[in-house]
Amino acid sequence: MSNFYNITYPAARKQYKCDHCTEIIKKGEKHSRQTGIYCGSWYEIRIHQECQEAINNDKYWDPELVGIRYKRGTTKEV
Repeated sequence: MSNFYNITYPAARKQYKCDHCTEIIKKGEKHSRQTGIYCGSWYEIRIHQECQEAINNDKYWDPELVGIRYKRGTTKEV
């Protein structure tokens, strides 16, 4: 259960790895940055905008499935 959650859409100040598809988020690329506390632990994730849109549009996607690699911009497993 989350006690705190924040989402922003910054331009990357450096290169990051997308926590959804594991591809690179390039410097200057807009992306989703999510921070918060989940089950008592702090987390921060960064996701491509198209990956975030795919997640938002898939009513069956389960955020508990951590560690699964998805095709960029989809909720289909690689």
